[in-house]
Amino acid sequence: FALSTLTTPSGSRLEATAALPALTESLPATATTRLFGNARLWMAVAAVAVLVAVAALPFAVKYFRQPLSVAQVTRLAIPLPKGTNTVAEYAPMLALAPDGRRIAFSAMDAAGKRQLWLRPLDSFTTQPLAGTEGAAYPFWSPDGRYIAFFADNKLKKLDTDSGVIEIICPAGGFFGVGGAWSRQGVILFGNGEGTALSRVNAAGGKPEAATELDTAHGEVLHFGPGFLPDGKHYLFSIGGGEHQGVYVGSLGTKERKLLSNPGGLAGRRVVWAAPGYVLYSPNFNTLLAQTFDPDRLELQGEPFRVTDNVIITDWDNARFTVAENGVLAFIQGGEAETRRLTWLDRNGKRLGVTGPSAPWVEFSLSLDERFAVITRDEPSRLNSLWLLDLAQGATTNFKSEGYNGNPVWSPDGKQLAYYSARDGSPNLYLRQPIGNAPEERLQRSTLGSFASSWTPDGKSLVFAQRDEKGQYDLWLMQMTGERKQQPLLQTKANELEGRVSPDGKWLAIQSDEAGSDEIYVTQFPQPARSWRISTSGGAKPFWRGDGKELYFVAGNKLMAVSVTLGTEVQSGTPQPLFEIEGTNYAPSKDGQRFLVPVVTEKAPPPPINVVLNWTADLKK
Repeated sequence: FALSTLTTPSGSRLEATAALPALTESLPATATTRLFGNARLWMAVAAVAVLVAVAALPFAVKYFRQPLSVAQVTRLAIPLPKGTNTVAEYAPMLALAPDGRRIAFSAMDAAGKRQLWLRPLDSFTTQPLAGTEGAAYPFWSPDGRYIAFFADNKLKKLDTDSGVIEIICPAGGFFGVGGAWSRQGVILFGNGEGTALSRVNAAGGKPEAATELDTAHGEVLHFGPGFLPDGKHYLFSIGGGEHQGVYVGSLGTKERKLLSNPGGLAGRRVVWAAPGYVLYSPNFNTLLAQTFDPDRLELQGEPFRVTDNVIITDWDNARFTVAENGVLAFIQGGEAETRRLTWLDRNGKRLGVTGPSAPWVEFSLSLDERFAVITRDEPSRLNSLWLLDLAQGATTNFKSEGYNGNPVWSPDGKQLAYYSARDGSPNLYLRQPIGNAPEERLQRSTLGSFASSWTPDGKSLVFAQRDEKGQYDLWLMQMTGERKQQPLLQTKANELEGRVSPDGKWLAIQSDEAGSDEIYVTQFPQPARSWRISTSGGAKPFWRGDGKELYFVAGNKLMAVSVTLGTEVQSGTPQPLFEIEGTNYAPSKDGQRFLVPVVTEKAPPPPINVVLNWTADLKK
């Protein structure tokens, strides 16, 4: 007969058979009674044990679902890909997947090319994502399948399962200014300076205005959207003007609510972080967390310090990200690289150095080659301007207020045009670099302007300015009288770095008309037909003093090309001169020497810092 087996609480085994009645008939009565008595006993004990286990089950489940009494904070560092540009404004832009298991980031290499990378936290390998060249401001879909990003004036999405990239919609400017993807399939994104937030279906379509820019009160842009848990309300920031700050918006209406305690949040991105915080930086450095009530839409209590020295540059360039499960990632500013201005010949051989080594960012050489104005990277994330006497090697700080850059000398060396973003968008200023004359503000624009070059007679200044869609056009400003401004070159492409030829009749420009940056020459001051000069990329053009040669940067090489200017432009084949770091250089008037910043002390690239269970530190 078949046996089945039970194990008693004491460990003994009880066996029973389907033929038990037949067996008992052949046994004495006492044996039968004893057998059934023992069976009933063990079955009763087993039943009690089962009942106890069932009764204890809810308590066990509740126990194991409870968090540990002492939360464990874990910190790790992910090295960046070799060759990543870690200068603050070019540092990788981070985006953690909602489940905190993967991190996507947009990184730029030394040649200025961006692309997306993906790093699972359970892997030692960081992989580049094909087809994402030029990508910036990545953000994830709620299910973690897609990575959305901005590239080629478009908002795109990458399917991480298949690698397929789709265009969601057009996006103004080089790239947007942050985006967010709701569980309902709605994407909010910023278009750059001069624009409000837009919304679009994640499946694709025509974007619509989600917020409204109040230019009458000086608003420059809306940026950094982030959905709250209900998927309807969202946080966003307003840059510029008297309404600058962080607001709560709601899908379906353009009404907005200022957070009850904005404090130092003005002009900064604020990120929702589970289970009930917002993360923000009030100053380009310290990352803070503050309790936030998503039902009342209000901040509560005092902020907590999370970490220091986080790279946070203008607008939404915040190098931190947080996932729903308590994973936080950020990049901290590392040691600044020091550079020294160095003269090189056409073969890249060093001819001499000038000035001290310092964290110089960019410079401009005067026409007589006696002075240079240099932009210095300051610890406060503000750029100061310094005057360098090339003969003596002495430097003098003459402008430190605000975020300054892009200095351009007048032909006579007596004036300097530059931008300053001290109160919002970069605006043009003018001053004498030598002496104590006060500066002059040349414009009050909410868009953003960058000086390119002066005309040889010193009467006009060519500058690049964003339009309301975020595109760059070239403009001309009269430097005498009323400082009148007029458009010089406006197309569907982005035009930058307009350099007037020595004879004042031609203009070299950097344009992405062909889909990537190339160098062109057109007539000046009435642009008509243009001639393409570069063949495989180009940036930052300069003329030789006689106008018979053009220089530009392609990849990591400084290029030279002969040009003949007549009724038409004839150019030779561009020739590489030597490798160069970045795009900052200045040719001598005869084109035989080039002043370049050479790194004297290379700083180790900062890693991506990852903190697991970051909120546990707030309770200490």
